[in-house]
Amino acid sequence: MPDLVVGLTGGAGSGKSEASHFLSELGAYVIDADQVSKEVIARPNVQAEIKEILPQAFENGVLNRQILRDLIFSSRDDREKLNYILHPLIFDRMVQMIADRKDQVCFLAAPLLIESGLHHTVDEIWVIDVSPQIQRERLMERDKISKEKAEAMIQSQISREERRSYADVIIDNSGSMEKFKTSLEKAWETLLSRVLR
Repeated sequence: MPDLVVGLTGGAGSGKSEASHFLSELGAYVIDADQVSKEVIARPNVQAEIKEILPQAFENGVLNRQILRDLIFSSRDDREKLNYILHPLIFDRMVQMIADRKDQVCFLAAPLLIESGLHHTVDEIWVIDVSPQIQRERLMERDKISKEKAEAMIQSQISREERRSYADVIIDNSGSMEKFKTSLEKAWETLLSRVLR
């Protein structure tokens, strides 16, 4: 079990994935909820459960992840049904992965860290922060989606204000990638100096 577990989160399009990659390059061990989610969804018994509640997400018996994504961002009811199945499984897998590590510091990167209750398993929370306007622009560019779809993705998560209220460290990502990396590196060095002293 690591000495310190840090929850890393941010709204859709905030740059959480880039932060995860860069922290890994700096030497941090990062458990990514998106990767764990893909692993969980690939399980045949989980797909069978998803098919029962969201059969329209399947084409010729095969789960279409894009359709599934569109469904959960456009319907709160569908999202809650899916979360009811997936969140406990993802939660258990990530807790197990943390327990298996011997690193001094471990990051738990999860877009729904707070919404899923995973924030109760970490020692501190880092929030990657940008304005909703920047989120929209980045999502439209990254996913090639309409403004309405980007807005639906943002609205499916807790508000920026609420997310910030949980933060121990807030890292702004509204500027250049170079500036973002510099901020992350400083936060990482500060964290290490606390853990290693």
